[in-house]
Amino acid sequence: MAVHTRKLKILHTMTWLAPGGGADHNVFLTIRDLADEYEFHLAIGHEIHENPFADVPGLRIHVCPWLDRKINPIRDLIAFFWFWLLIRREGYDVVHTHETKAGIVTRVAAKLAGCPRVIFGLHGVPFADPSIGLVRWLYLVIEGLTMWAADEVVAVSEESLAHYHAQNLGRGLPSRVVYSGVEVERFTDVDMARLRAETRFEFGIDLGDTVLIKVGRFSVAKGQRYAIEAFSRLRSTRDDLKLVLVGEGPEREACERFCRDLGVADDVIFTGYQADVVRMYAMADINVLTSLIEGLPRVVVEASLSKLPTVCFDVPGVKEVITDGKSGDVTTSGDVDTLTERIRGLMDSPDERRAKGRRAFERAERLWDHRRMVDDVRVVYEFRGLG
Repeated sequence: MAVHTRKLKILHTMTWLAPGGGADHNVFLTIRDLADEYEFHLAIGHEIHENPFADVPGLRIHVCPWLDRKINPIRDLIAFFWFWLLIRREGYDVVHTHETKAGIVTRVAAKLAGCPRVIFGLHGVPFADPSIGLVRWLYLVIEGLTMWAADEVVAVSEESLAHYHAQNLGRGLPSRVVYSGVEVERFTDVDMARLRAETRFEFGIDLGDTVLIKVGRFSVAKGQRYAIEAFSRLRSTRDDLKLVLVGEGPEREACERFCRDLGVADDVIFTGYQADVVRMYAMADINVLTSLIEGLPRVVVEASLSKLPTVCFDVPGVKEVITDGKSGDVTTSGDVDTLTERIRGLMDSPDERRAKGRRAFERAERLWDHRRMVDDVRVVYEFRGLG
């Protein structure tokens, strides 16, 4: 446990609270598990879909009514002054920023408010998202203009950090990778065979069917359409195949229409948002990740803890979770042909599928326990000698 004459006062900032958000989960576990050692505050934008922080003892939550996900110069400027006033008033020792919008606004506000240490939490690479067109260049420019306000970078993956350094962003700053943590016992302390039978019965899936699963918010960047297209090709030769899509989001209706257009609507199951994703993975055989951009794909860690092999696009962080050809298969982003064939290979070889799932589990259990993440975050806070 950290020893100080007083507890360090640390503010975490986030743009919004999304259902099942990866950054949200990391921050929640950090605050929950270190609450006895530090005085934590959380400042977030007004868009709150799910708030796991509400019951954390001693946590003060500040909601900024001006911070939105979309760029709005007037509201963003007001949000900047709102955070500047908060940080000046509270006198934080550390401001730890998360997510793109909050990261930009609050690291500058924190630095100008005199905060002695500003940590840039790097959860993804927004300018690497091909779905946002010219906006990616705007992100690059803004990140470059505001990086001076950070004292340190804490990234969720080596590859995300490398993307920033390749653009000459943050190369001169102290940096550290802290891998995202998962509560491993949620997956290891349950009867997965029982859950498999229960969830398949609940969603009308035969025990003998082969089930592909994709978990994630419905958005262009998460690439559900690629998974649906691959499934459609596979379904044309296999009548025992189902695709389960878990999540909500703005692209859900478009994906439902796409399924109807391809004639596979009866075999694609949209579950909506599911708080207990363990139940969802339990009914599956193969995890599919077709995102175009990630920081570190927590869903691949969760699938691995469920002993599922993953077939995925090559996005930042994924090769730090699985080993191509051993615990999963990694294909070029957007290459549906290869994606389809890699999935088909696992469908046709149950022994290989199970072997890759076991190897994925062994690595995930060893590396991705949330307690390891929390210990690493503690080192970040203590290493700078604050307090």
